[in-house]
Amino acid sequence: MDPGVERNIRLAVLTDTERCCGLCGGEKKVFAHVEHELIRFVPAKIVVDVERRENWMESYCNTANAGIGLDWFAFFYQLSNKTADRWSAGNFWNVFQTECPTGVCNVTWTSLQTASNTFWGPTHPKAGYLITAADQNGINH
Repeated sequence: MDPGVERNIRLAVLTDTERCCGLCGGEKKVFAHVEHELIRFVPAKIVVDVERRENWMESYCNTANAGIGLDWFAFFYQLSNKTADRWSAGNFWNVFQTECPTGVCNVTWTSLQTASNTFWGPTHPKAGYLITAADQNGINH
């Protein structure tokens, strides 16, 4: 889009109640923003209305990590269902076994990223998509 086009940006924010974990009451944190654009034609000019929505996640939940479960679910869904760089269950299992050959390990974001870079190579598109999906779903912490 031409940078000279007029843009009206509105930040959509959560209420104070929505910013707290429903399980433990802990404070959530913003990890990204998603923008929804509506392009309008106003006689003699074009205007882009942007609604910038905050993506929130639990920063810590005392209830058995329940606060971040949905973030991981969304991450795995995106990883397996979007773009040409999507991951199959077999891809994920092969990467997992690179870091955890016994199949019994404490998997963290760091260990998953290390395994992906070892298996695919750090410049491979699938390794890059893992990081992109993690960034978009707030699990890379």
